Amino acid sequence: MNIDNLKTKFPKYRLTDASNRSVQQIIRICSICDANKNIIVFLERNTTNEEYFELFETGGNVDVGSSAYMFITDKIFLVNRMNNYDNYILHLQRILNNENTCPICFDEVADYYYCDQCANICCLGCMAKLEMKICSVCRCDTFTKFKTIGE
Repeated sequence: MNIDNLKTKFPKYRLTDASNRSVQQIIRICSICDANKNIIVFLERNTTNEEYFELFETGGNVDVGSSAYMFITDKIFLVNRMNNYDNYILHLQRILNNENTCPICFDEVADYYYCDQCANICCLGCMAKLEMKICSVCRCDTFTKFKTIGE
């Protein structure tokens, strides 16, 4: 993921790349973000911040080592390794714009699956009821489970 590309995708937010910061520096930066809601802290996993990633992967019941990136707002968003991040960025834009309503039951949800093709969401309850596990919007059959940390 390119930080300059992310800045064009999130023009209302100030993006801060904290990838090469120590754990203590990241914690300090995140405390500033708590006070200012229009900042997104972006982290690309590396040896400097490995401990920080592992902390949230363990606490969020995510496979340790599976996350390549992290976005921090008032919540923590872990991003798994994948070939194409465009749909995830679209999904994150929807989250930050508070568009987290399941299109099937119309409930606002925190834990859900999102479509890898169109980034639409489906709550856990509706996903369990679907006979064919396909997106209700684009009919794609690949979903990624999504859970925010810090709710």
